[in-house]
Amino acid sequence: MAELQVPDWNVTLYNLANEPIMDISDLVNFRLTMKLNDTHTLRFYLDLAKFESRCAAINAEPKTILYPASTEIKVSRNGNALFGGIIASVDSAFDINAKTLEVSADSYLEYFAHRLLSKSYDAVDRSD
Repeated sequence: MAELQVPDWNVTLYNLANEPIMDISDLVNFRLTMKLNDTHTLRFYLDLAKFESRCAAINAEPKTILYPASTEIKVSRNGNALFGGIIASVDSAFDINAKTLEVSADSYLEYFAHRLLSKSYDAVDRSD
């Protein structure tokens, strides 16, 4: 009987220069929604205390690490890229038991989904 293999998930934050900032694979609980030939959305939750501790270890402010529109996130499973996108929102959720951050990211395709194109053509032949 074949042995069940647990997938190896990797979730990494990058700055806009594509330099890795932090691996948060062990801190996240996430949900990835993917539709064929469409934009994707990643929503994940971080324990605030653990995230702040990780940020302190690299001498960084948590609000500068998870900053909407300027932090990229990439998710891979067993070495295969599944998601790449930009942090869209960061919300805090506090209850009696825990303090968490709810983070949402949109795929790179989202930029193309909201592009503005104009149709302005003239009848002048430009091939000469």
